[in-house]
Amino acid sequence: MPFLRCAGIPFSARRFLFCLCCPAGSKGLFLMNEKLRKRLICLCEAAVFVALATVLNLLTFSATWAQGGSVSFTMIPLIILALRRGPLWGMAAGLVFGLIDCTMGGGFGNGLPSVLVDYLAAYALVGTAGFFRRVKGGAIIGTVVGCFLRFAAHFCSGLFIFPYVAFAWDTNTLSQNLMYSLTYNAGYMLPNLVIALAFIIPFAALKNSAGALIAPRD
Repeated sequence: MPFLRCAGIPFSARRFLFCLCCPAGSKGLFLMNEKLRKRLICLCEAAVFVALATVLNLLTFSATWAQGGSVSFTMIPLIILALRRGPLWGMAAGLVFGLIDCTMGGGFGNGLPSVLVDYLAAYALVGTAGFFRRVKGGAIIGTVVGCFLRFAAHFCSGLFIFPYVAFAWDTNTLSQNLMYSLTYNAGYMLPNLVIALAFIIPFAALKNSAGALIAPRD
């Protein structure tokens, strides 16, 4: 690489540039850094799916749930990422999305406990779908588990953090708060589960390139 030598570029830098410019050298570089390459791909995918979840979060139906909660397609990208790349990436993406959703939705006004449970923990738990990605029927099982655990987070929040939203019910009565939190959170989480399954099940049944969208990646 005489032109690089003449430019006064150090040998290590010249070698790196050669690897980037030469196909054979580039292949050798990526073979040496296969783990880094995979992490970069996973990071790019996570960014894309979080951005997609954020856009879909703008298209929600929440008229019935004045105190919070909505029906949307938001969980689908998070579940797909978890099924493709595993639970750690899915849960990390859920944390990032939860923070974005909290910021855009004014969730910080509800206090730190609500931020931790209703946003960060709830959406991070959606990523647990990735634990079942290599199990037979794992896409469906993972979707159900991820949605259920998100519901569990909202349920616990409604039971222990927001007992005052029980309106006419006695806020000191645990059983009444339990029933309120159960019915209220199930009211919007069940439709969310149905929407997620309506998308995941057809793709899980496909064996072509479309079905590969939710197939596990090494």
